[in-house]
Amino acid sequence: MHKTAIYVDFDNIYGAVLDKLGVSTDSKQVSALQIAFLKEVLKKFFKTLKEGLEIPDTFYKYNPLCLKVFAEYENLPLSERFSPGMAIFLHNVGVTPVNPFVAYSKRKENKNAADLALTLTAIEDLLVKKIPAERVIICTCDIDLYPLILWLKEHTGKEILLAGFPDRTNKLYDNVLVGERIDLDWYFMVSLSEVLKEVKQIKEWTSKQKVRALTNRDVNFIIKLVEKVGRLYERNEFMKLLENFISEQDLITVCEKFKRKLISGLKSWLKTHDSASTGLIVNSWLPRWNLGIDILQANECLKQVIVSKELEEENISFELEKEEKGLISGRFFKTNLER
Repeated sequence: MHKTAIYVDFDNIYGAVLDKLGVSTDSKQVSALQIAFLKEVLKKFFKTLKEGLEIPDTFYKYNPLCLKVFAEYENLPLSERFSPGMAIFLHNVGVTPVNPFVAYSKRKENKNAADLALTLTAIEDLLVKKIPAERVIICTCDIDLYPLILWLKEHTGKEILLAGFPDRTNKLYDNVLVGERIDLDWYFMVSLSEVLKEVKQIKEWTSKQKVRALTNRDVNFIIKLVEKVGRLYERNEFMKLLENFISEQDLITVCEKFKRKLISGLKSWLKTHDSASTGLIVNSWLPRWNLGIDILQANECLKQVIVSKELEEENISFELEKEEKGLISGRFFKTNLER
């Protein structure tokens, strides 16, 4: 097997993975289950990338000397949902995360920082340190690394390959890298298939991932992914499996706890304040309640409380201000107070 050095433009590849999974870049729209799915797919994606795939007439396995992953991690979407941090997550996956450490970096102002770090590291490894790589793989869909790939082909005498997602890779590469491409869709689909295989043991998987409850939105999310690999999994089988799990899960119990915490909190808060916003409840109170649910699940519980009669019994009313993408916003008031 060829000794191979792999360099990943993670900012670019990560965005493609989010898109292919159908995960929003808005953290408020992303459930705990979706984050768990994202993490598991990334783990298996990098494991597969590190080992290589035996793709008929296309590619073969290799011996990785290094797998270095470049990004300004704190600027990536959903990075705050990776605890204790995305770089540590990647390190634990078995790759080498590289952060260019641009002081006071703002994504738009330093969009090329990770690309520059990748370029300099690749040149240093191959021409200064002279690591014994026979093949170099650059993982990106972005045209920004096009000059590096051409330079490496001209000056190193090594086999240089581009790995990317065909539907996102700049067409300029088609003209200069004929037969020197790796289709990352294969790697993504294999990784996704392995995760879905594990998810079929839904009780064990959600417990391991510390996902307390699923919503209907979570079910739709999983079913869409099942349809992506429909040749391997039956949609109806998954639908029945998930519906049975939802009927047994403890979301109702969690919502009961949420309701008790909410009513108690509102009664205390409204003694000294005119109103309490849903933003205050979700962003400030919810983390302190330690219920193990995310914003989307809390929103489902909140809707249940609002339509129940228990708020009226406590002389508390709710005024809806807006509902956007299923998330409600509004304020709670004491009914007997003039506003």
